[in-house]
Amino acid sequence: MNFSVQMPDELVKRLELEAKQLGKTRNAVIRQAVEEMLARKEGEEWPEEFLELLASSRRTGKVDLKLKPFESHREELPPPREFRF
Repeated sequence: MNFSVQMPDELVKRLELEAKQLGKTRNAVIRQAVEEMLARKEGEEWPEEFLELLASSRRTGKVDLKLKPFESHREELPPPREFRF
């Protein structure tokens, strides 16, 4: 399907430069960008662990709660940054 998209001149220049560097057409770069954005959006809704649990429960009809408690992820957080004014 073909359609038109209006973009500011500066964005078109950046697009053309990126396409040239990648050895792709502008259309290919735009298509890839849209695909990547939509894939990221789809993955933002639920954590992978939850989606696996959901799929498993649909297959078996049982819910196996193997998810780690929320607080168990605390150790994965980076240390707090120093607050400066």
